[in-house]
Amino acid sequence: MNCDVVVALSNSTRNGAVIFAKNSDREINECQQIRHFLHRKHGETLVKCTYIEVPQVPETYEVILFSPYWLWGCEMGLNECGVAIGNVAVSSKEPIASKGEGILGMDLIRLALERGSSAYDAMHVITDMIRRYPQSLYHNSFIITDPKEAWVLETAGEYWVAKRVKDIYAISNTYTIEVEWDESHPDLVKHAVEKGWCDSELSFNFAKVYGNFDVEYMRTAQLRWKRSLYLLRQAKGDIDIRYMMRIMRDHGKGTLIEPRWAENEALLNTICVHGTGETAASMIVELYNHSSVFLRSICWALLSSPCTSVYFPLFMGVDIPYELSRGTNRYDEESIWWLFEKLQRLVDKNYKALAPLVRGVWDYIEEIEMEEIKWLRLKVKELLDDGAESEALRKLEEYIKLNIDRVVKLANELCTIVSKLSNILPSYYNLRWGRILTKSEEAGLKLS
Repeated sequence: MNCDVVVALSNSTRNGAVIFAKNSDREINECQQIRHFLHRKHGETLVKCTYIEVPQVPETYEVILFSPYWLWGCEMGLNECGVAIGNVAVSSKEPIASKGEGILGMDLIRLALERGSSAYDAMHVITDMIRRYPQSLYHNSFIITDPKEAWVLETAGEYWVAKRVKDIYAISNTYTIEVEWDESHPDLVKHAVEKGWCDSELSFNFAKVYGNFDVEYMRTAQLRWKRSLYLLRQAKGDIDIRYMMRIMRDHGKGTLIEPRWAENEALLNTICVHGTGETAASMIVELYNHSSVFLRSICWALLSSPCTSVYFPLFMGVDIPYELSRGTNRYDEESIWWLFEKLQRLVDKNYKALAPLVRGVWDYIEEIEMEEIKWLRLKVKELLDDGAESEALRKLEEYIKLNIDRVVKLANELCTIVSKLSNILPSYYNLRWGRILTKSEEAGLKLS
């Protein structure tokens, strides 16, 4: 139960863009696909979510979704209107539906992205859904943003509270809203008083009253939440895409939770998560108040662990390679997620020695990408101003294909290099696996 979501509004970033980011932390071997669905019209009356059916709407927006392979919804995503959403699991005193029943928080994200033209509208898609259907597996908190504003929505069953972000915000797997909010369920306080969780409105504190802090992850998440906020505050007014990447790769260096031997340890919760549950994917989105869907957003996608992987840009309105949406819980050579997961596990054989090598390559590639994207956006704008939309689309499609081909080729080459180096480097005790890994272990763990 580890996820972290952060946002910096235009008054807190270097270039005036809204920057949103999330690390999606999942069980090991849980492949995360990147799926792309076009703007569509629907004739059916119902849509099947992961467990239940809900009424379908006549039309849904184009979306890019980061989805664990087995479910209908997503951990995080972006739509054509520039709405980006990420969630975290939280635990409350309210009941939850059994597995196989009710609606998942990840389904709520997809529904909100497909139906919400703004952060505010998407937020109320979610609040309407939880009024009608019980939440399953766990309750959820969300950050929902668009090029103009962002909202934090925290839920407990059908009850909810929402706060408009003023500049920066972060959520982890614990409630953050206490006594100040902008909107809420009409019976939020009344229900708590009736349950005997507080005496009156004067003593009401949403996080304290509705939160179930007997659950361990609700307590340990405080460290990551405070760390995220600290990093955002340190650069407030000067936050850029590079700094957001740094936050998503953070292992608490220079703090009380800094790893003792190597950064892939799992002794304490860090933003970049390692252990039995790991960061499976990361998404950073730059949002601009632009009329063209091509220039409204840049979706920086990363698969597997942020500290051993690379961000690559995707654009709304542009098809993405099929291999990004391929993969299950069994190793698949055609899956890009499994390629980066293999690289991470090879690095894990001797993280202390091998991670800096891999990181140096990917840092160089990300710098190149950021420079290329700057000039690509200028060219696309020029083409759009000249009415050459099809040519602008071709430029974006061409860049995405060439760049993903480049990072896939490099990832394969790094796997080969790292595998050879791990067989000649001195053995290193790997705290993650609790022993020295043998030279014959090619990926640190079985890949199927």
